[in-house]
Amino acid sequence: VIFKTNTSHQPEYSSGGGAVFIGVAKGKKPPMFINCSFIDNRVANKDNSEWSNAFGGAISVGPGWEGHNGDPFNELAVIIDQCYFEGNLVALSNTNNSNRSGSAINSFANIIIRNSVFVNNSLSGGDEYGDATIHLQPQYDSDDGSNSYSGKAIVINNTFHNNITKREILLISSDHESARFFLYNNIFSDYEYTGVEAWKASTGVDLHAGFNLFDRADNNYYFFQD
Repeated sequence: VIFKTNTSHQPEYSSGGGAVFIGVAKGKKPPMFINCSFIDNRVANKDNSEWSNAFGGAISVGPGWEGHNGDPFNELAVIIDQCYFEGNLVALSNTNNSNRSGSAINSFANIIIRNSVFVNNSLSGGDEYGDATIHLQPQYDSDDGSNSYSGKAIVINNTFHNNITKREILLISSDHESARFFLYNNIFSDYEYTGVEAWKASTGVDLHAGFNLFDRADNNYYFFQD
């Protein structure tokens, strides 16, 4: 399946997705994308109202608003496998408490990204919050909706090349528990500043990484304490 030259205007704070938006549901199996191409898709803010954001140039995954079945780390993940992402864009023109993130993928729920290629994806407008090719912040609400608990993301056997973003991958935990991130056998080349950046905040991040190849000696991994 080819998703090409789609444009969306993000209607809600955490929705978005230039080609696809995924709203995960408690007890339901999320979708899988296998051998798909996402080319020249675009997401932009809907208007200039407060928190009118732009997330996920190709794909955006919403948070687990409905909660989890006992353990957010065990919630079924969206799967991206053997897919190709090129020329996707996040465009933000709103300066009223708004954010942009994930030139290719933005995910607020558990996700597995493997065997895929990311080339020439970019962001425009706004500040550097979420300025990454892939922005991962998996989270699921408690049953009463008063708290948000971190989930997990797996990124394996992918290639990132010449994406016009400050970071290739940005990792962030939610309000409770450290999110678990697994990054193995990825190739990063011709990136602007940082390969992988993790925001530790108050809950920290649980990062497992190895056998990743970077084409530069500096800024491969960066840990930011906000």
